[in-house]
Amino acid sequence: MNKKIKLMMTFISAISLSWPAHAASPGIFGGVGLDYSYLADFDGTTQYGPSWTQGQRFFIGYNYSATIGFEAAYTQYGHTNYTVKASSDMNVDYRLKSLTGVVKAYVPLGSFDVYGILGFAEMYGVGDTRIGSTKLSSSSEQGMVSTAGLGASYLFTSYLVTSLEFIRTGKKGSNVNSGIPNTKMFSLNVALVI
Repeated sequence: MNKKIKLMMTFISAISLSWPAHAASPGIFGGVGLDYSYLADFDGTTQYGPSWTQGQRFFIGYNYSATIGFEAAYTQYGHTNYTVKASSDMNVDYRLKSLTGVVKAYVPLGSFDVYGILGFAEMYGVGDTRIGSTKLSSSSEQGMVSTAGLGASYLFTSYLVTSLEFIRTGKKGSNVNSGIPNTKMFSLNVALVI
């Protein structure tokens, strides 16, 4: 994992363990998110179609304290269309989803929190190769990759929280037929705290 991300997460964890708590409510939480994601090119043999696509996520978690929490999420990324550089008629319709488990380290700032995210994602990608509208083949790949990010949340009431997160995942493999691409995702979330 990137050395800068490790240092950032260590710093955020150290501060969040010693900072007085205000915003993050301990207990179970769950919610939904609207995400905009970017799936990177695999190995230079494809051109990326639309730059950002819309997807959704569902999550549940547990805040152990006002500074540390755990979250599990299911994310369905938006469909991505890769064009093969060797043939402008050939494209790959790629769909990606993930199950993610992360630790969140919060820094409480009154009604706001900022936090770091670190964990793993089990990714599942399916690519349908087409020439025009004719489907030539379909391939899938599954794999565990690292994930990290930053977020900010606002506590509307003791039960309602909104957040904005930026999350990145690593890649597995090197091409669209046998790999998982790097991803970047912004997610706007709403959660209820029980």
